[in-house]
Amino acid sequence: MSPNNHTLDITTLETWLWEAACKIRGPVDAPKFKDYILPLVFLKRLSDVFDDEVARLGEEFGSRATAERLVEDDHDLVRFYLPEAARWGRLAKLTTGLGEALTDAVRAVSRENPKLAGVIDVVDFNATQAGQRKRATTGCGNWCSTDRRSRGALHCAWTRESLSPPQGLR
Repeated sequence: MSPNNHTLDITTLETWLWEAACKIRGPVDAPKFKDYILPLVFLKRLSDVFDDEVARLGEEFGSRATAERLVEDDHDLVRFYLPEAARWGRLAKLTTGLGEALTDAVRAVSRENPKLAGVIDVVDFNATQAGQRKRATTGCGNWCSTDRRSRGALHCAWTRESLSPPQGLR
């Protein structure tokens, strides 16, 4: 419940979240947005599978550390090798340079796994509309924040725009 005793229905919440996603997405057309999302989902899945395979090898060889050393020496022990910089656990901790790190990560995965070339490395997460690369100054976690002065408006530092909360929650 909100401070003024109004409940938030699911339709209003979905609308507000969609509008927030559109603000964050910026000038990227909705159909093109999949070019950014699908590689992220695929990278997350590859990372999860890689971690599971290393854990299984750790059980087989006595420790995860031993398994990690073996995998570093012989990439054929896992279905898809992920360099340290491309592993989700490392990427999730980043607070700056996220676009550049994601692009570098998918390119590294592609280099290590040629079968994935053209599948996972199809987008530059730091590209502008003109296709030129820019350096990120903040991570995704810093792009959006709640502005308490404007009664809960969502402010996106990336697009420099604000999105007001649904009517019933102001």
